[in-house]
Amino acid sequence: MALTPAQRETAKSLFEAALACQAETRSVFVKENCHDCGVRQEVERLLVNYSEMGSFLGEAEPASTGPSSAQAVVPTLS
Repeated sequence: MALTPAQRETAKSLFEAALACQAETRSVFVKENCHDCGVRQEVERLLVNYSEMGSFLGEAEPASTGPSSAQAVVPTLS
C-alpha cells in the first residue's frame, strides 16, 4: 500500500523522533506514538534500514590516519 503525502510526512517525523530515542526503546516509541499501521510499518522499515546502514558504514569506514588504499591506487593523469 502506497502512503499518502500526509502519511509520508508523519512517517518522516516519527522516524526522526525515534532516532532521538535510545536504540533499545525505538520500537516501543513507534508503537506508542503511531496508530496508523501503514505509517508504523514504514517507520519500522526506515529504522531497520538506518540500523543496517550504520552497521555497514561502521565496518567499512577506513582509518583516518593517512591516505586510504583507494587514494593510493588511483593513477594520476598527465
